[in-house]
Amino acid sequence: MRMAKFLVLISIYHLTAVGQPFDPKRAANKDAWRHFLTASPQWRYSLWTSLEARTSQKQWEQWHWSWRIGWVKACGLDSWDFCRFVFRAGLDDKALVVRTAAVRVLARRYSGTADTALVALLGERFRLEAKTSYADTIRRDILYALLQVGGAKALELGGQLANMHPKSSSYWQKLLCSQIDMC
Repeated sequence: MRMAKFLVLISIYHLTAVGQPFDPKRAANKDAWRHFLTASPQWRYSLWTSLEARTSQKQWEQWHWSWRIGWVKACGLDSWDFCRFVFRAGLDDKALVVRTAAVRVLARRYSGTADTALVALLGERFRLEAKTSYADTIRRDILYALLQVGGAKALELGGQLANMHPKSSSYWQKLLCSQIDMC
C-alpha cells in the first residue's frame, strides 16, 4: 500500500515517462498532452488534488491555455467535485479558445438534461460575448449548446439571445430547422 502511494506521487510530479515535471504554466508538449489525455481518471483526479491547494481563479489564469483546455476536457469525461470550478473558470477564461472549449464540452456533457442552471449560465456568457466583435463563433456554440441542453427554457432563451444579432438569428433558425424540424 505504501509503495502504491509512493508510485502515485511519483507519477503526479512526473507527468511523462521521460520524467518531465508537470508545470501548468508552460505549454503542454506532445508527450505530456498524450499522457494526460490517456491517463486514467484516477490519475487525473490525483493530479488535481495535488494541485488543488495551489489552485484558485487567479492561479488558473496563470496556467497555459492548453492545460486549461485539458482540464475542461477531462471534466467533460468525469464527474469530479472540482469540475464545477473548472467549467465556470473555463467559461470566464480570458482566452477565447478556452471559453469555446468549455461551451462545447458542456453541450456534450449536459445534452438532453434541460439543466436550467446551465441554461442561465450560458445565457450570461452569451450576453458577455455580445459586447465583443470577435466572438461570432462562441455565440454560435452557445446557441448550439442551448439547443443540446434542451428544454423549454433553453429554447426560449436561445430565441431571445439569437435576436440580439442578425447572424445569430439566422444561425438559430438553421439550428431549429436541422435539429428539431421547426421550419
